Amino acid sequence: MASNDGFVYTNKFQSTINLQSSIAEISKLFLGAAKLFPEKLSDIYKSITVISQIPLVWEIQYAKGCPVKKEVIRVDELDVVNLKLSYTVIGGDLLKFYKNIKVEAGLIPNESGCVVTRTYEFDKKNTKFGPAFLEFDIVKIIEVDRVCSNIPSKE
Repeated sequence: MASNDGFVYTNKFQSTINLQSSIAEISKLFLGAAKLFPEKLSDIYKSITVISQIPLVWEIQYAKGCPVKKEVIRVDELDVVNLKLSYTVIGGDLLKFYKNIKVEAGLIPNESGCVVTRTYEFDKKNTKFGPAFLEFDIVKIIEVDRVCSNIPSKE
């Protein structure tokens, strides 16, 4: 997609993050994210509000000091069985710098916990720097891993 200067700035990045927590622990936190993220990760998440159930749309307000203040995401696919999620950023601060942002995420078990895979695809509006959302997203995932051991399990 073209920017103001006529060039295409489509970017696609993949990240793989090894986590210490099990898939069950990570899944439990993510499935209760609207309540648990602001409670357990208050230094990152101020609030998560479900705007719509079909399609599933969340408005995320980030805590003071985060590089992004607000993000609205639409869940495009949620596959609980295969542990995959894809979503599109449809509102918020990031769209000042990016024409669109799509993210695909998955969880894969391994011997020491699990691996989070993420693919980010986005089109820049221009050559100006925007917030470091890739780094911020990775920090969020690592913080989720850090707090997972503090969530009581249902046994």
